[in-house]
Amino acid sequence: MTRCDKMLIKMEDVQYRYKRNSKGKPAADGINLKIDRGEFVSVIGRNGSGKSTFAKLLNAILIPTKGNIYINGVKTTNEKYIWEIRKTIGMVFQNPDNQIVAATVEEDVAFGPENLGLSREEILKRVKKALKDVGMQSYRQFPVQNLSQGEKQKVAIAGILAMKPECIILDEATSMLDPLSRKEVLTIVERLNKEEGITVIYITHHMEEAVRADRILLFDEGKIQKDGTPEEIFSNVCYMKKAGLDVPEITQLFYELSREGYIKCDKSILTAEEGIKAFKDLLHS
Repeated sequence: MTRCDKMLIKMEDVQYRYKRNSKGKPAADGINLKIDRGEFVSVIGRNGSGKSTFAKLLNAILIPTKGNIYINGVKTTNEKYIWEIRKTIGMVFQNPDNQIVAATVEEDVAFGPENLGLSREEILKRVKKALKDVGMQSYRQFPVQNLSQGEKQKVAIAGILAMKPECIILDEATSMLDPLSRKEVLTIVERLNKEEGITVIYITHHMEEAVRADRILLFDEGKIQKDGTPEEIFSNVCYMKKAGLDVPEITQLFYELSREGYIKCDKSILTAEEGIKAFKDLLHS
């Protein structure tokens, strides 16, 4: 399987239509996209906008009805490389219980490498590193059923990491977690992106999480309606509301204060840290 120097994913006029909806609108409709190695991309959109279909197309779980998808320069329709593609693009799903297959943490994380036919020494090495990466090394012998949902999701991520993918897709992977667990998972993902250079595609409906990415794709009706930085995407609060989406609470606060004339703010405020700094600057101006 060949590698491009920089580009990892390329989609050309991709369409996908589910058989059960053969006469309705496509779930993916005319998607053109390039994602480079090492990017952190958030994907947002209303329920039914095509986000999960998009993820499954990248992992070759689904094959386009029309158009082409290239992973490392290879078409996902090339059955010869299907397992290489799935090794390259690892997926973490919404419910970790649907992804965990073994009785203990160590056994579950080892499942993927075992199916790659690796040596026992290499499997143990990968399991140890993957569990360390997600902060679960002390849980190696724990029964999976005794873990919390947040801990299970960390194990699911470790299982993907043990297969050494170049890209991880997280499909609403934090939606079933409490706020603390969501923060822990996002911190792990950010570190893997920044320190390990793993490409991340992060599907979420939590806008405070989406702003942590370098780039955001906004989906609606199977199309990418907007593609830009968090600042570019959230600068138009009215558009986001009309699209049926929220904005980060701090963004909404500064938008309302600016609209009512209480403050003058020339840029979108996306995080609490930015909000605190902006308030300090206003007080000293």
